Order: sequence, then structure tokens, then C-alpha cells
Amino acid sequence: MPVLKTERLVLRPRRPDDAEALHEIYADEDLMRWWSHGPHLTLNETRERMADKSPDWRCWSITRAGDDLAIG
Repeated sequence: MPVLKTERLVLRPRRPDDAEALHEIYADEDLMRWWSHGPHLTLNETRERMADKSPDWRCWSITRAGDDLAIG
């Protein structure tokens, strides 16, 4: 998968080590009301759901340019 870059953001393939940074988002009840499932209750649940994707899916993480921490 390619990495897409703008002046401020980078879209890169999602990695297992993104789970910690993304768990706060996935655990937020308000944000997750728009998803097809409820909020993640534990970090382990976030890790499991991220690992349980079809190989045909393309999952991306958004980071700020110059910082590899997933923000979305």
C-alpha cells in the first residue's frame, strides 16, 4: 500500500502498534455511536478488532507529518 503525504498529514497503512494510540478513539462512546459496533471496552479488544480484518481491506492510519503517532 502506498503512503500518502500532504504538508500536514500522512496516511499510511495501519499497524498493530497503532492500537494504543487509537484505543482512546475506539473507546469513546460518543464517537463510536456512528460505527456498526459499540465502543471498545479494553485495549485488548482494540488490538483484536484491528487484527481481525479481511486481507482485502485497506486500513489506514492518519498521522501528523513528522510524527508517526496515529491520530485517526
